[in-house]
Amino acid sequence: MAAGITQLTREQVLQLIELAGMLRDDAEACAKAKHWRAAALLIAESVEAALLATIRCCERELRAQGAWPTEKRPLHRLELGALLTVARNAGWLVPTLSSHTTPAEALSGEIGDAVRSLQEVRNLAAHPGRVIAAGQLDFTDALLMAQLYPVLEGIAGAVFEKLGEVINALADLP
Repeated sequence: MAAGITQLTREQVLQLIELAGMLRDDAEACAKAKHWRAAALLIAESVEAALLATIRCCERELRAQGAWPTEKRPLHRLELGALLTVARNAGWLVPTLSSHTTPAEALSGEIGDAVRSLQEVRNLAAHPGRVIAAGQLDFTDALLMAQLYPVLEGIAGAVFEKLGEVINALADLP
């Protein structure tokens, strides 16, 4: 193995993939119980787990194309935004709209755009001060959240599909 390559074992990657599925299932259970904040957090966490697994599997390719993260922190400590940056730089989740579009407007673009909406809802769910400051999303509004959660689920599903294509294109898994 080349110096500096820190790929996970096949077993660890499979554990991350399994975790992504479990988180997605938990998100669905929370949505059914109308625990919207938890559902939003968990669906975004499932995407984060899938991104981490995919990035680890593709470390050699990402390093070769200069898309590997430049942060000093270990990959498993990067937040969702940093992992999404890697996916964009790798060409997996390429935005087609201006970076100045709102998260709502981003839904009209490709999956590389729409995932920004998922990230924003996750940030609002995880950071209560942002909800208060932004005044944009009320996680207690059952009607609104019943409409929004399927959108988040659809974004996550499209991300999983895209990352599945990336993994399937690899010659060898770790």
